[in-house]
Amino acid sequence: MEFKIPAMLFGVDGKKALERILAEKDEEPRPSENSSRPIVKDRYDIIQTGPYGQAMSVLRKDYSAGKIPNHPTYQIPGGIKTVRALSMKETSLARMNNYETLKNTDGATRSDEERLALFKTWSFTSTGIAYQKKSAKCKIIPVSENLVTIAENHNNESIPIKYGNVNGAEIDTSTGKHNHYLALNEVLENAGWIESFEQDKKSLSDYAELVFRLLNDPEQAMGFWTIQTPDKAHLRALALLSLVSSSFADGFNYFISNARFVRVNPS
Repeated sequence: MEFKIPAMLFGVDGKKALERILAEKDEEPRPSENSSRPIVKDRYDIIQTGPYGQAMSVLRKDYSAGKIPNHPTYQIPGGIKTVRALSMKETSLARMNNYETLKNTDGATRSDEERLALFKTWSFTSTGIAYQKKSAKCKIIPVSENLVTIAENHNNESIPIKYGNVNGAEIDTSTGKHNHYLALNEVLENAGWIESFEQDKKSLSDYAELVFRLLNDPEQAMGFWTIQTPDKAHLRALALLSLVSSSFADGFNYFISNARFVRVNPS
């Protein structure tokens, strides 16, 4: 099956580009014939509501009500435990696990549509990307406390920060190959992807190989897109785009846009 790959985004307004991509009609990719990863018990779904803060409020209410006991949590300073969105790495692993789970809990064979459900949509994550003012440098925060604790009524497109106070792995997007589509070997060497996967190169390799296989082995996919030389220091949430958009990492996202999260349901 042929997949429509979005036009190059470098130099194009990020919000307009993202809106254009998300407006595309998802197509069902070709499933892999073989699966070597273990079958998992967890089942996932997608929640979609208002802006990021509202989506987090839904997650918090579900967790407090005992509806999603297996969903990841975060320990806030002071000993408070709260639910959080899945990280970039966790969202990617959820996609793989869901795809490679071949049977439902009742023993019925899962359809291709069920297996590919998480690949067919985009998802916000709890992985933050902090931008330095007037610079190509940014920091990747695998789980950002700012995103975990974001207010339900947060109505700004980003979160203002003091870049020097942010703890995260710094990358320089003026070096290497960022804001471009990547060959498979380039994905595995890309600093943005590596840090988003918490330097777990084995999991990154597994995910990237599956993406390229489902896309019928394209020459390039999985770009890592960031804002270049922003006017102010600020933080955004990384998103993982759908397979039809080549599963690229997107650092353009606005918190005031509708949010989607992968939710971990009870086993």
